[in-house]
Amino acid sequence: MKKTTRMFMLALIAVGTLSACKKEYTCKCTATITVPGLPSTSDDESTTIPKTTKKKAEKTCKDIETQLKNEVGQYGTATCSL
Repeated sequence: MKKTTRMFMLALIAVGTLSACKKEYTCKCTATITVPGLPSTSDDESTTIPKTTKKKAEKTCKDIETQLKNEVGQYGTATCSL
């Protein structure tokens, strides 16, 4: 009986340790565009990243930031945070 209980506890610990905590994350971005002769324009955007680990969500958010930077090009800036 003791051995069975011990094995069950070890199995629970192993499952808890090996499983990643998957949650929903939000990537918040701000893009600002400044064209000479026109007023600056700023836009905030949030993207929900469903059921993933924090590390993967950070990478996805960084990829979104890179894409925004490419879209605004030389006329603006873009920043994103998780």
